[in-house]
Amino acid sequence: MLAIHHEGELIANPPPDSRLEENDTIVVLGPSEELRAIAED
Repeated sequence: MLAIHHEGELIANPPPDSRLEENDTIVVLGPSEELRAIAED
C-alpha cells in the first residue's frame, strides 16, 4: 500500500491526482515478507 506522510499524518491510498508538497514523504506499507520479495527482484 502506498501512503503519503503529510504534516504528521499518513494518508493511505492517496487519490491519483494528489500532489506532493515540499515536505511530504511517500511511504510504502506492507508485510515485511512481501517487501523483502520485492527488494530481491
